[in-house]
Amino acid sequence: MLVLARVSLVVASLVVSSLGLAACEKDTGPTRHVSLVVVVNGAEYYWGNDQYRTQQDCKSPAIIASGAPCRITKIFRGVFSDLSAALPAVAAAARPGIHVAVIAYSEPPEVKYEGPIADLTIESLGSQADQGDHVRGDRQAAIAAALDRLERAPSGHRQLVIIGEDVALPGEDLAPLKARAARANVEVISLFLDVAAITADDLPTPRRSALSTLGRTRTLRDPAELRTALPAAVTP
Repeated sequence: MLVLARVSLVVASLVVSSLGLAACEKDTGPTRHVSLVVVVNGAEYYWGNDQYRTQQDCKSPAIIASGAPCRITKIFRGVFSDLSAALPAVAAAARPGIHVAVIAYSEPPEVKYEGPIADLTIESLGSQADQGDHVRGDRQAAIAAALDRLERAPSGHRQLVIIGEDVALPGEDLAPLKARAARANVEVISLFLDVAAITADDLPTPRRSALSTLGRTRTLRDPAELRTALPAAVTP
């Protein structure tokens, strides 16, 4: 009986130790909550289409002879290539072990990536053609979706990066999102790349958005600047 009691005591001690180790690992291990969210305009003109669309030559004899209407297609370089190229540097700049999400605000909206920062690669966003025919969607809803994720992250490690145009959108009210971000201590930075830099069109100056009220801002002149500006915006 004494031997059995000692054996039982040893087994119980091992079980308690194992549970304590598991709890310790759970408390100190890498969090699975999303601590960094990138929200980006996912409309075709902003995402880009130069990798899969071509401009027809309306003076081509073959097109004229066919009698078919010549399709005039606007070609946009967009942000896709430079944004994708920046992702490995983002992974290197961010705090190890966190989870990250990339949300495109288009119609329909889409989570392009959500997972460990270590798995964020140049291929994580899929292909440029994935956003073909998409129009600009609800930016406010995309930012709200980002905050939904960030509010569950550990305090002190919450960051939101918004990539888009500094343009006021109809019906957009960012005041409630500003309050949510402040309550959750979310660091917000907006990287402005306006449509003129994307389309090379000479457009009238639009009414500015209220994105600057959410946090820091930086204006980019060319999509290629994302390769350095996005990693620089990420706080380790």
